[in-house]
Order: sequence, then C-alpha cells, then structure tokens
Amino acid sequence: MAKTYPIQQSFSAGEISPKMIARTDQEGYNHSTQLMLNMIPSIQGPASDRPGFEFIDKADDPTEQYCRMIPFQISFDEAYVVIITISTVYIADRDGFQLDTNEFVNSDFSAGGTGWTQVESGGANVTFPAGTCVLNPSNSQPAAINQAVDATGTEANQYWVGFSGLNDAPCRIMVGSAVGGSDIVDQLIVGEDGGLFFTPGVSNFFVQYQADPGGVTKILDTVAVVDTVTGQIFVRFTSPWTTPTIIEELQFDTVPGQGLMYLVQRDVPPQFLDYVDERQWAFGPLVFIAPMPWGASNPGSIAFYKGRLYLGGTRADKVGIWASKPADYLNFVLPTGTPVDSDAMYLPIGTDGEILWMLSTKALTVGMDTGEHIILAEGGGIPTPANVDTEQQSAYGSSRVQAKRVGEQIAYVTSDRRRLYISTYSRDDLGWISEDVSYSAEHITAGLLREIELSTDLFNVLWLPTLEGKLVGVTYDPRRKIIGWHQHQTDGFIVTTTVLKARGLSELWIGVLRDHNGALELHFEKADTEFKLDSFLEFTVATPQTTFTGYEHLDGRTVQVLADGAVHPDVVVGANGNVGEITLQLAATHIAAGLGYSARMITLPIDMLTQDESKASYEKSWIRIYLRLLNSAVPLVNGTRLPTRNEATPMGEREPYRTEDVDMANLGWDLYGAIDIEQDLPLHLTVMGVFGELDMDNI
Repeated sequence: MAKTYPIQQSFSAGEISPKMIARTDQEGYNHSTQLMLNMIPSIQGPASDRPGFEFIDKADDPTEQYCRMIPFQISFDEAYVVIITISTVYIADRDGFQLDTNEFVNSDFSAGGTGWTQVESGGANVTFPAGTCVLNPSNSQPAAINQAVDATGTEANQYWVGFSGLNDAPCRIMVGSAVGGSDIVDQLIVGEDGGLFFTPGVSNFFVQYQADPGGVTKILDTVAVVDTVTGQIFVRFTSPWTTPTIIEELQFDTVPGQGLMYLVQRDVPPQFLDYVDERQWAFGPLVFIAPMPWGASNPGSIAFYKGRLYLGGTRADKVGIWASKPADYLNFVLPTGTPVDSDAMYLPIGTDGEILWMLSTKALTVGMDTGEHIILAEGGGIPTPANVDTEQQSAYGSSRVQAKRVGEQIAYVTSDRRRLYISTYSRDDLGWISEDVSYSAEHITAGLLREIELSTDLFNVLWLPTLEGKLVGVTYDPRRKIIGWHQHQTDGFIVTTTVLKARGLSELWIGVLRDHNGALELHFEKADTEFKLDSFLEFTVATPQTTFTGYEHLDGRTVQVLADGAVHPDVVVGANGNVGEITLQLAATHIAAGLGYSARMITLPIDMLTQDESKASYEKSWIRIYLRLLNSAVPLVNGTRLPTRNEATPMGEREPYRTEDVDMANLGWDLYGAIDIEQDLPLHLTVMGVFGELDMDNI
C-alpha cells in the first residue's frame, strides 16, 4: 500500500472531453476537471460559482418562444440591450428599463421642483440643480419628495416604480394611500438605480423618494411610475423580423462615432435604430440612394471598415460585397465610367460558397461556408477601386453565427456549429491563422452553438448559447495559453444571450423560457454576482415581515430564499392562495428569492506517474480531503457536507463566508479517486485548490 499527497492548485483549463480523461500527457491536464457545471474557472486558477440571474421582465405576448438580444454601445458610460422577438423590439438600459410612458409630472426635474412636494425640516433640504434632485438629510430628519398618482380604474393593475441616480447612496421608495404613507410599499434600495413592482389597490396613491435621517445625500436624475398594463417599462417598436430563423440570422454593426445601429437580414430590408437621447429613439427601414446595386434582394452581412459601409451576401448574389462611398454610408451607386477613389465598389469573393459574416479588425474579414477571406488594399492603406484585393486565409468554413472580435483576434463558429475557431494574425505567415479552441471539450460544443458574446471584466469569457438551451462558456487568455471550458444550466431553456459593457464592466443578459403554471414564458434576465439564484427578485422593507409580494413570474414554483442573509427553507410561491406571494417562517427585512441551481465540479481521476509505471489501475482511498476556499460557504464533498457551524457564530446569525482550508475524512475505495464538489445552497463557492492524503493499493 502506497501513501501519496496529491494536489491540484488550478482549474483554469476547465472541463475536458471524456475522450481526453486518460491523456495525462496532455499540457494543461493537471489544471482540468471532468465536470465544470455552473462554475467559471479563472485565469488565476480558482473556480467560482456563476452569477445568478435577476428577473427583469417577460415578453408582452405569452406565446413568444424566441428572442435575440443585441448590445448597443453608446459611450463608455452608456449601453443598452435591444431585445427582438417576432412581434416586438424592446430597448432596455443596464438597469433593466427604458421608460416609454410615465405617470409622474416633471419626472426628469427639467422644470426644477414643479409637480413635487418637498419634505425638509430640521436641517434636511431638497434642491433641484441642473435637471437633478438632491436629497440631503440631516442627522435626525429625512429629505424627500413626493407626488400623487391617479389610479382610478387601474387599482388592480401591476405598477412599476423606480429611479435613476448619479450616486450609489441609498434611496427609500415609499408608496402609500396617504401623503408620506408606506402601507403599500416601503423599500430601501442601495445603488445608482433601482425599482420594483407593486399593485396599488387604491384609486389614488402617493409615491415618496427619501434619503433617510443620518444617511448620505442622494442625487436623482430620473424617477418613474408606470402602469405596466396600459403603459410600458421598455421602449417598444413593432418588429419587422417575423420568424425565429430570420431573427437568428440578424447581423448588425454601429455607425462609427454615432448612436446609430444598422441591422440586416436576407429576407427583410435593412433597418436602423437611432439613439436620439435616453428618452427618444427612432427605428425603421434604411433609405439608400438609388439605384441600389443589389436590386430587390437584401444583404445578409454588414461591417464598417476604414470609412466605408460594407454589405454582402444577398440571396441573388451570395458571393457579392458592396462598399459604400467613403463616409457616405447610404450611397452605393456604382460608377459608370473609370472609377476613382471616392466611388462605391463591388467585390465578388470567388465564385463558390456564400458570404455569412463580415468583421472589421486589422483587415476586413469575411466568413463563408467554404472558407475565410480578407479584403485589403494592395500595398497597404485604405481600399479603393484601384487597389482593393481579396485573399483566402483558411478553408475551415463558417456558419451564419456573427463572428466576434476578441482583442486583435476573431472568434467564429464553423459551418457544422460544433466548433469554435480563433483566428490570429501571424506576422511570420503574413496572414490569419485559425485554431480550433474547442478540440479539448468537443462534447460541450456538440449542442450546436447559436451565438458568440464576450465579457471582459477580470478576464475574457466567451459565452455561447446552444440550440439545446444551455449556455457554454470558455475562459480565454491567449498570452497565458489558457482555454478553460465550462457549461451552465438553469431551470429553463436559454434562447439567447448578450453582454452589455458600460463604465468598464461587463453584464451578461439572457432570454430564457421558464415554466409558469404549465406554460412556457419568455423571460428577460440579467446576471448579478450578489446572489446565487435564477429569476430572482430582491426586496427590502423597514419593518420585519413574513409575507413578500411581486413574484408573479414564479407563481407555483418552489424557490430558494435568503432571508436577512440566511438560508431559509424552500417555499412555494403562492402557496397561501395569493398569486406571487411568499410566506416566510420568520419575519425578515431583506429577502432574495428565486430558482435554485447547483454549482458543481468533479476532479479528474488520480494517476500518479513515475518513471516506470502509472498508478491508474490502483485502487484509491482518500484518507483526508482538504479544500482551500475563498470567501465561500462550505460545499458538499462527495455528497457529504462538512460541519458548517462555528462556535463563535452567535445563534440566529448565518455562518460567515470562509477563506480557509476545510477538511474531511472520506471512506471507501475506488479506481479513480475523483472528488465531487457541489454547492446546492444559494450561497457562494470559490475553490482555490484541492489536496490531501491518499492511499493507493494494487489490489
């Protein structure tokens, strides 16, 4: 019997294919796992649970079963998500709403304090500088504003109330049947923006925004209250894209230096979405200068490159690309005589295949089902009719999934939708070289990849929803040669994803079909790292209570609950007969409730290689297993939870997260010695390493 002390200090290579479990000779094997589910490996080595998803809204039409989410970057500080279904185009900001209607008078404070009653005494004061409202409380008195809302005839409708601010200071929202009352809503919201749903139940109610006594000054720039039955939380337009296939094939690009997006698809005339300002949008068909050289057909791919708009891939001309006149993006009129540099251009990419996407990087890259090409100027510089040229770079073949720029690289999906390739410019080869980054985890991408999105917070993660309704991710750092695959599931069917980037942060959104009383509903949700719950909502009240409303989207579902930070027993929404209501066993002031999920990883089989033999055939038994945790709750290890209660923790308080080594004895023998680590509670988990004492015997 041999005693060894194995250690795994990194999980950055993520989950690998079952076909590679015996490949102990493979570079990166010692940083891999055989399962990485609902966990994300970092480039530094630790693996953490994925963020939960906060419920934002659901599709207007209950029969909607598909949507596409597209990011619209306006500036460093401002970004929106465009949500497209077969009936509606929605626009939401990073906080989940872009108001189209508003019951308040002077909701943006452009008229100072007009329409608002100010609450200020004892040193507290309210001011309205430059289109904002500043609530400055004193140590003993609140600073607040309030306004009456007429809900005659709509008392039973669901309303939404919220605010957008310029700082992170807390703001209390109170809704009452009398001035200053809070019998309908009393919720403290921390952050720049926030809001909640409620049902008034009275014909007139009063909304108050308040900075509490002794608190920090709150600066508001917009407030809103909306009847979600007769009004809208999102800006909405009628969708011209009327089938899931058409929506899935949509491609888009933004006009350089403008808040303007162009969208194309082969069966629908090109459209524009124009950001006029945060409260005004325009949407409709693009109007090109006639004659359009592609005739009655419509282009299916788009890219802006070096001062021109490039469109290509119509049904009538599958290999043709048209370039606009420089800086005249709607003018594609081709010259009738000798072309000059300022003329529009037509470029056929060979004679076979079909143009599927275009992407602007160092060159204009074109993906076709027969291979990948670039458009460039002979001798360098800007392409013109006199010097434009095309070169084929590879022959792997692409799908119609729109490619994504990853730094100076290009990520694209192959024609079978089963592989992800990364294309890199090589100075040695003077061209673009493509590499299959999914070869080590081909079982994960076998679900057929649907889209590519990229988050770039602490490290790059490519997000790829599949046609099977799962979400696949890959942690990617080419300089450190890190490719770490992970897969993610939720209690639902994920149909789309996108990533918003604003203020240097990335925010993952999903469109997901979830069961609601036996029928599927299309929900819009965004990632939130604070809670390990899906489709969750969070509420805070001033006085402890046992009932919380607002969970209509989860009515009839069993949900996990965090009450004042502690894990509460699971509850069924609406079990007391009131739709959307949760009843707790103990009163709380702060809850988050949503669908639970497990974060789980399984290490690879132990094989202690020596110079002359492998120990793969030896029976193995862990005498003791150690987990090195970072700011985590204790998980299950091989199905057993370690003791979690510390004598130093007062009764009635949740055990604090730990950054330490936890250990357990593990009885029994098997051939593999793999360790199964799972967090099934709505609490966080980060595993930095696994090590311990192992017996091996050649039985």
